[in-house]
Amino acid sequence: MALPLPLQLLSPIFEAMHAGHLVLTPNHRMYIQLLEGYGQWRQSRSLSSVCNTPSIYPIDIWLRRQWTEHDYNDESYLKILDPAHEAMVWHDIIQRSDHGAALINKQATAKAVQEAWQTAHLYEIDFEELYRIGYAQQRPEYAEDFSVFVEWVKTFAALCKKHDVISLSPLVEKVIARLENGAVSAPAHVVVAGFGNPPPLYARLIRALENSAQSFTRFNAEKLTPKCDVMPCVDLESEMVRAAQWARDCLHQDETASIAIICQEKNRLSEQFRKILNDTFSDPYSINLKNADINHNLAGAGPLINTPIIEAALSILRLNTEWAETLSLCHVLRSPFLAEADSESGTRAELEYVLRRSGELKTRMAWVHELAAAKSKPTFSEKLGQNLVALASLRRQLPRLAASTAWAELFEKQLEIMGWPGERTLDKNEILLIQEWSKVLRIYKESTRWQQPHSLTQALSWLRSLLSASSIGTGSYRARIQVLSPTEADGIFFSHTWVLGLSERQWPLIKKPTPFIPVSLQKKAGITDSDVKAQAAQALEQLNLFVSHTGKQIIFSYPCQDGDLLLKPSIQLRHFDEVLLEKKASTQLLALEHTLGEITGQSETEDFEETPFIPVTDSKTLKGSVSLVANQADCPFKAFALHRLNARQLPEPIVGLSASALGSILHEVMQRFWQVLKDQAALLALSDQNISELLDKVVTTSLTSSSLFYPYTMTATFQALEKQRLIKLLRSWIEEERKRGAFSVLETEKKISWQYASLKFDLRIDRLDLLPDGKLVLVDYKSGKNSEINWRDERQTEPQLMLYSQAVEAEGMQSIEGLFIGQIHIDESRYKGISNSDDIYPGSHLKNKQFPDAPTWSSLHKEWESTLSELVNEFINGFTLVAPKSYNSCTWCHLRAFCRINVSLSP
Repeated sequence: MALPLPLQLLSPIFEAMHAGHLVLTPNHRMYIQLLEGYGQWRQSRSLSSVCNTPSIYPIDIWLRRQWTEHDYNDESYLKILDPAHEAMVWHDIIQRSDHGAALINKQATAKAVQEAWQTAHLYEIDFEELYRIGYAQQRPEYAEDFSVFVEWVKTFAALCKKHDVISLSPLVEKVIARLENGAVSAPAHVVVAGFGNPPPLYARLIRALENSAQSFTRFNAEKLTPKCDVMPCVDLESEMVRAAQWARDCLHQDETASIAIICQEKNRLSEQFRKILNDTFSDPYSINLKNADINHNLAGAGPLINTPIIEAALSILRLNTEWAETLSLCHVLRSPFLAEADSESGTRAELEYVLRRSGELKTRMAWVHELAAAKSKPTFSEKLGQNLVALASLRRQLPRLAASTAWAELFEKQLEIMGWPGERTLDKNEILLIQEWSKVLRIYKESTRWQQPHSLTQALSWLRSLLSASSIGTGSYRARIQVLSPTEADGIFFSHTWVLGLSERQWPLIKKPTPFIPVSLQKKAGITDSDVKAQAAQALEQLNLFVSHTGKQIIFSYPCQDGDLLLKPSIQLRHFDEVLLEKKASTQLLALEHTLGEITGQSETEDFEETPFIPVTDSKTLKGSVSLVANQADCPFKAFALHRLNARQLPEPIVGLSASALGSILHEVMQRFWQVLKDQAALLALSDQNISELLDKVVTTSLTSSSLFYPYTMTATFQALEKQRLIKLLRSWIEEERKRGAFSVLETEKKISWQYASLKFDLRIDRLDLLPDGKLVLVDYKSGKNSEINWRDERQTEPQLMLYSQAVEAEGMQSIEGLFIGQIHIDESRYKGISNSDDIYPGSHLKNKQFPDAPTWSSLHKEWESTLSELVNEFINGFTLVAPKSYNSCTWCHLRAFCRINVSLSP
């Protein structure tokens, strides 16, 4: 049996392993490759398949074994701190400190502090010198960061001493000291493999091993010379698709191929990449591949907390509070990881819509229980309601403060009650994730030894911190296709490699130096992140390393665009294929691997002409509205999608009240105001004191009424602030009312049902004013800042006043003499509109408008009737063409993916 080329280069290491020498690797992936390669090497030598486990370890694992198996001056009783536990300790230190109280994102700060602390140890930075340099810079804002960092470090050291634990970096220092003074002897024969340029602490450890071992070998494999190519792609998605198809083709050509796809942003793109790989290997072309179930591996793709199944578990546990985050609750409702997720999917979707429509950032769980249990409502979800009640009942059994073991047991029971992880068959990756979740819960339980009893909020915060610090399990190293980050690929050998994302913006990826260590000290220590030139040199060295560790073929690719932004290849690619790069960069962007004909197997395409008409067959089921006419004018397809297909965008909860909610409150205030005054004469007769008292009363009453619908947002403080804003706003509006000619308010919020063509319109008119001569004026309040209405627009996108006037006159009431928008806005409050007399409002007569001819009030009414009738008939006849009236028609439209306007407009 012949070894694959990459493993042939590792034969000296396999010889050392066979001889019983200690072999140390920089990471777990290289350890696995060598361990599995050793088995193939034995087979190639016809050696026995049964042998002692070779003495090979990742260096951190070997250090932990050294600590537990040797005597370190009575310090071996110290328990090694798990990395996840260490993250929890840092988070707790920062959260409890005076400086941490002011931080917005304590978790991110804890991670940055932990990384800075590890960096300081790895590069052997003296903390006292760090403190002195911070103050020597005479920049108090920076000095405070450094001094606070040192304070947190001292607290961490004190906690470790108190609880008899030690973290890895100090452990390395102690092992080095014992090796250097001879207190502990090194193994007789040592081989280190894959350590290119280790940080100073590990470089000193390797020197200590070299000085104390009988024989010491630094293994550097012979450099491979694969075929190298540079490939531009349309965008990042195109790159991933092409890389997946290339990997599949490599396996077809060589069943022994070991393939790496290296991606700088692997964690962010993991789910998208997994889907692309699954689609690529599920097509008929891949059926004959052997071991298809383990052909590709995307494990290790980021923190556990970023995966859907774990995020669902956390979202469920966050329901333990009286008020739950609305969006988190919505994620739970649509989650497939719950009991009865399929059978109750429809009612849970109705429930989600009700919660989103409330607009509140947080929702009272008691209301959710009520909606889910209401048999007469479309939100009735029997199983969900029962489970939520059981979840709340279980939570009440624990006190406010409890130990981590109690919280962990509660979480396990609650997830079981809710049916997590669901009833469907889980895939291998999800099973792996559940195992990792169990490990994290076990780590959290073990933290009881140094944790005080704490609240549910603190328990969830620590659990989230642990999940953020824990990576997804390593998965199958035997997978023939490995999707790796550049760091994960370090030191591993492959037959084929594809490195993607090598644009000018992505490679080299410039990292920012840690803010907790002075940059001058970082540069002195040789920390790469503090020097842009050093980072560029390291990135180029990494590309060269990928080449030297690839046996047959390596491809460097880059996206030519990111959205609308055009990208160039990284300048570092010129070191590999400058001539080819120039040639390809000058051509048009490459399309995807297969043309439509290649995918479908058809040599000819058939033209299909889509009809723009889908007539309404039963207009009785449709109700007319102002928005229907406005949308038909703005874009026929928009009206079709919204009013016939009900393609509604899910509402998004926001901070504060939505514009529509604020508008509703303003409408209610104005209605109450005129119900009291009745006419302008009463307004003019009021003193300032009387107006203040009236405004105070109607605003307070309206806010109290509205607060019932927004209990989380409209607190007493919020209402007090909103009251001040509304009173100030209405005082400016009163001045506009005083400019008007005499009027009385005939009706407010008047409802009219009106048959227009074959559609029934249900309208509500904000205000109907009666003039002294018996004529009428329409007023429509707007709380936004509106532009002037184009009264002679052939496709009228603001038809409400014109529709209202026709509906009112159709009821047999007096004729309409004025149409006005009452713009009540903090920047500008005024009437905007048109009338048949300047006596109604100064400057509003139609003769003051810049019309190309001189229309009469009667002719304008006929124009409005004609243009609006055409729009209604367009809708009824089913005119659905994607034809936006202007560029602004698409600015805030959520239907782009539906109408595919970008595709329609492309050449």
